Amino acid sequence: MWNVLRSAAYRIHQRYFTHATLFEGTLGGSSTSCRCLLAMPRDSLSETFLLGRIYGGSFRRIWRRRIWIPWLTRWARALPPDVDFCIASLPTRWDEVFASRCMLKGPPLVCQEIDLEGDWPDFKKRLHRKKRELLNRFLTRSPYDSRVSRDLAEFDHFYHRMYVPHAERQFEKEAKIDSHQRLRGVFERGFLLLLAEGGRDVAGSLCYVDGDRLVYHRGGVLDSSEEHVRNGAQAASYVAMFSQAKAMKLKRLDVGTSRAFFDDGVYRNKREWGASVRVGEDLERWWYLLNPGDSEPCASFLQQNPLIVQTPEGLMGHLMAGIPTEHPGAEVAEIRRHYGARGLKGMLVSRRCGGSPLLIPFPAGEAEEGQAGAGASS
Repeated sequence: MWNVLRSAAYRIHQRYFTHATLFEGTLGGSSTSCRCLLAMPRDSLSETFLLGRIYGGSFRRIWRRRIWIPWLTRWARALPPDVDFCIASLPTRWDEVFASRCMLKGPPLVCQEIDLEGDWPDFKKRLHRKKRELLNRFLTRSPYDSRVSRDLAEFDHFYHRMYVPHAERQFEKEAKIDSHQRLRGVFERGFLLLLAEGGRDVAGSLCYVDGDRLVYHRGGVLDSSEEHVRNGAQAASYVAMFSQAKAMKLKRLDVGTSRAFFDDGVYRNKREWGASVRVGEDLERWWYLLNPGDSEPCASFLQQNPLIVQTPEGLMGHLMAGIPTEHPGAEVAEIRRHYGARGLKGMLVSRRCGGSPLLIPFPAGEAEEGQAGAGASS
C-alpha cells in the first residue's frame, strides 16, 4: 500500500513540480555578465546543453530549488530582480498555459527529412553546392563499397566500434548512448548499410523502412577516426543511403533530429543535404523564453544564437539583428539564402527583445538555390 501511495505521489510531483536553478557567468563570446534561470529537471541533457550555449565556459550556480510549475506564470510577468532571463523546459501539457506568456517558444529538437522524389538531376537541385559536388564525387568515383548487412556479428561490431565511439566523441557530456539491446531491436526490423574501404568496414548506418521513407536511426565511423571523417566517410554514408532508398523506390529519407539552432553543426549538415524541418509528433517538451524585462543579456544571447521557434503560423527562425536602411533587399536575400529551409515559414528579425519583429517570408517555405553555411558531421 505504501509503495502505491508513494508512486502516486511521485507522479503528481513530476506533473506539477520542476527544478529552478539560477546560474551566473559571462555570456559565451562576449564580456556580458548574465544571470540566467533555468526551470527544468536538474542535470538534464537540456540543462547541460543550454549552459554550454549560454556561457560557453565557466559559470557558477547561485541557488537551486523545487518550484510549482504554475508559479512560473508570475515570472512570465516579472522575474526576480537578480535574474536577467529565464528558459523553462516544460511538458507539452503546459503549453496552453505558457505559450501566450513567453517571449519565444521553441522545440528542443527538430526533425529533418530529405525529399528523394525525382531523378538525380532533380534531387541535386535541392542541395547546397558543396553537397552536390560530394554527391557527384561519390556517385562516380567513390573509394567506398557499400552493402546491406543483416548479420548479427556485424551489428555487434557496428555498435561497439562505430556507434558508441562516434556518439561519445561527437556529443561528449550530452551523449545519450542507446543500449545494445535497444539498437538490436531496431536492427532486427531493419538493416545496416556498411561502407568498406580496401575491404575493411569503416562506417555504418542503422536504418529501417517506415512506409514510403527510409529512416536513418544511428550511425558511426570506425573508432570515431578523424582520418575517416576527413576522407568523407560520413558524406559517403549519406550518398549510400540516398542510393539505397532510391533502389527501394522510397520517397524520403528521415535523418532524425537536430538541435533547433541554426549554427548547430548537425542541423546545418542535414540542411545542406536539402532536409526539411518539422516538429516531431512525439515531442514531449517545449522550451519557453521568459524575458519580461527585455534584458540586454537576453538580447546578446539571442544575437549570438539564431534559433527555430514555433509561432501560430508555423515554424520560423528568429534572428536578433538589424536590417540596414540602405540596400535592405540585399540583406533580406542573404537571410533567405543563409537560413531558408523547407518547413520554415520565414525569419523573424528583431532589433531588440521588446520590439516588434520584422517578418521575412521564405519562398514557399523553401531554401533558395545555393544556400550558404558550412556543414559539420552528424
